[in-house]
Amino acid sequence: RLKALRDTFERQYAVRSGDVEDRDVFGVYQEGRYCVVHALYFRAGRIVGSKAFSFARVEIPVEEMLSSFLLQFYRQDVPIPHEILIPFPLEDQDTLQDFLSEERGSRVSVHCPQRGDKRKLIELAERNAKNSFEESRLRQHAQQDLLDQARQVLGLFEAPERIECFDISTVQGDKPVGAMSVFVGGVPDKTRYRHYAIRHIRGQDDFAMLREVLLRRLQRAVEENDLPSLLLIDGGKGQLNVAITVLRDLGLEDLPVISIAKARPEEKRPGATQDRLFL
Repeated sequence: RLKALRDTFERQYAVRSGDVEDRDVFGVYQEGRYCVVHALYFRAGRIVGSKAFSFARVEIPVEEMLSSFLLQFYRQDVPIPHEILIPFPLEDQDTLQDFLSEERGSRVSVHCPQRGDKRKLIELAERNAKNSFEESRLRQHAQQDLLDQARQVLGLFEAPERIECFDISTVQGDKPVGAMSVFVGGVPDKTRYRHYAIRHIRGQDDFAMLREVLLRRLQRAVEENDLPSLLLIDGGKGQLNVAITVLRDLGLEDLPVISIAKARPEEKRPGATQDRLFL
């Protein structure tokens, strides 16, 4: 009921945008390499229509994708409004604005509002983009595409349908616990999350505690025929070697395992992942 009321008020707000200008409003929603661009069309201050555009396996930054989309969109004999609102700044925004002004025969304003009523219109377009994404099959495709990328990067024989992630942590410097989080189909499955109280290790021996947690989890997984597709261990080479030893002791050498650690300061580069993966 709340959602229905909210949608109704949003439509009423959008219809009464408060002025008589013609404008197009664009919102973007992205998951992985899949995204949706949603356009709202206002003429004489009233919304006259909207449309969603879906894109799969986008290999370029979303800003570059939106710029390219707008350029192609307005080349298709589409009426160019006085104002175009976009959700984030574009590198070639001035060039795009000049091109559209020339095509229209009068000045066109392309800008990204940060607050106020125009920002609310952007947010409405973004929610519509997200709804379009979720109502289509794009989410399923995006998640599968993400798993396929993981398979290629990690050199796996098949996509990791279920990933079990392990970490050892302490609460206020005491009471160490092991934590397992689980991803199924590329999304968190919190019903499978588990905490393991450390029973047999005295002192702060992270390697020994990790061994205890992995043994308890994997022995049960073997008994219940419930092995994951991939183990992900928080830590570096040392933690990975502990996991490999546990798998060898249980006869599970074929179960893929990797570990993840923060990148060293000298390894950090703009635009690159800030983690190191050990295979």
